[in-house]
Amino acid sequence: MNIHPNMNSNFLILLFLSVIALNCNSNKKAKDESFTKTSTGLEYKILKEGNGESAKVGQEVLIHETMSYMNDSLLFDSRTLPNPVKVLVGGSQAIAGVDETLVGMKIGEIKKLIVPPKLSKRKGEHNFPHPDSTLLYEVELIDILELKNRPEAVYFSDNNGETWINKNKGLPESTTISSIATNENTIGILSKAKGVYTFDFQNDSWKSIQTEKVILENNPTAIALLKNNIYVGTQLGGVYYTKDMGEHWEQINEGLDNLTIRRFQNIGQKLFVGTNAGLFSLRANNTIWENEFANNTMQVNGITEFDGNTYIGTTQGAFTSPIGQKDWKKVLSDYTLHNISSDDKHIYAMTYNELLFSTDKGATWQSLQKGLPKELYTFNVIKNGNSVFAGQWDGVYRKNSDYETWQSYSNGLPSNLSLTNMKLFKGTIVVSGNERGLRKGMTTNK
Repeated sequence: MNIHPNMNSNFLILLFLSVIALNCNSNKKAKDESFTKTSTGLEYKILKEGNGESAKVGQEVLIHETMSYMNDSLLFDSRTLPNPVKVLVGGSQAIAGVDETLVGMKIGEIKKLIVPPKLSKRKGEHNFPHPDSTLLYEVELIDILELKNRPEAVYFSDNNGETWINKNKGLPESTTISSIATNENTIGILSKAKGVYTFDFQNDSWKSIQTEKVILENNPTAIALLKNNIYVGTQLGGVYYTKDMGEHWEQINEGLDNLTIRRFQNIGQKLFVGTNAGLFSLRANNTIWENEFANNTMQVNGITEFDGNTYIGTTQGAFTSPIGQKDWKKVLSDYTLHNISSDDKHIYAMTYNELLFSTDKGATWQSLQKGLPKELYTFNVIKNGNSVFAGQWDGVYRKNSDYETWQSYSNGLPSNLSLTNMKLFKGTIVVSGNERGLRKGMTTNK
């Protein structure tokens, strides 16, 4: 603004006060929204109350949503689509902020959300909206769908992937399995709706471990078995553990900078946990988490060890440090990783559009995508004997060398199952999955 040198000074004062008043009114308007802030950093306000039962983890719901920048610039409105959006509550099909807010909503309820960047990360979309943006959402719960008999289940293969046997005995008819863990004695799984189960080999059946209601309400995401202890990570409440097979549970969050848990991994004498704000570790028989590599903007989605080093896969690439040290160095840039694993010869980096591998500790990387579906990401990679297995959106794939093309090995698996979890237990390959829900533009074409 150009100001004339002879302009009346009283006018300038009035103009200055008017600008201040406008700013104050603008700030007052923002504060009048009276949002409630959760432990994850999500802020919400109920614009309209709903009726009936509350949505629970493991249920499918129909929603309408709008997404905007904080200046109210509209980015997306689901009402422009032919039908409402179908989402599995707690199934990571929506961004973390929306997934969190759906728990407990009633039909007809409308919420306004302020979603920080760490809760708005989206798979495969790196530039729109800008990943560092705080976003405004408005979510309306249209309907809660009836639970159906879905193909979520656990399958074992004792013949290196040649055939798969359903091992669902003892589990609820319909459940979403969020994680599998093993130790030297048993296999454990984590059901989002029902909690922890361990496998009883004598009866060829799953045994329910009493899991406290508060753990289920906080959306369980990960499980670890360490000696006689069971650890459960949640989306909203951090880590819980039991030393007596579910008789008593304790929350164990001291030292954590963030309570959204992504992954557990045992390395040496430590239990590592990946969160939405970095990597932490817990020594055996300790109850305080140690900061290994914290970063408030970095989501740690995978943890592994290879040749004396710890490796993590994050939303900011892959990093490594010698085991027992905190000398972290980036070994893979320009990719967002949702998981990382290793065997005796390779490190596997699972990005959102390509599977990569390295034979030189991450110094160089090559594509390992040949034979897998295009533009779909691999959930897990494990090795059994001389064979490597990949869990994909349309089942299990196997290969025996670096340059061989992946081949489908899904005999006995449902045709519409996405293999989200995969573990090895004494030569038996254990997998679980969810009903395949490809988003717009996704295809299982090779």
